[in-house]
Amino acid sequence: MNGNNRRRSVVTNERGGVLALMAVAMVALLGFSALAVDLAMAFSVRAETQRVADAAALAGGSAFLDFLQEVAEPEARARAYEYALMQTIQNETVDSSQVTVQVLTDSLKVRVWITRSGLPTWFAKAIGVNELDVGAMAAAQAS
Repeated sequence: MNGNNRRRSVVTNERGGVLALMAVAMVALLGFSALAVDLAMAFSVRAETQRVADAAALAGGSAFLDFLQEVAEPEARARAYEYALMQTIQNETVDSSQVTVQVLTDSLKVRVWITRSGLPTWFAKAIGVNELDVGAMAAAQAS
């Protein structure tokens, strides 16, 4: 067997090449799938947080319909907090430290911010992301 034939058999022997390529592709595919699970969970929590903020802002804004503008501010703030604290996000009640309420009496508007920090991740830990922060804001204006 001369040198040309040996070289040709080494170059054309591709046994196992597809296996190695598929192993690398599967690791990448599983990694992206795992991140998609964490992102879907974060979007779900964000939607729940937005729901809580919407309910609290609407409840606070309703105080301007029930009271005179001058005395409605404390009632609007109380209603917004009350409705926010009655809600749950991921089956956990909302804590008062997660709620911020701003009442603008001159424009009959109530703004509510809900923040949820320390949301644990499942698969993103592999790339160093151990927890996520999620927040939502809603505003309601009486008219």
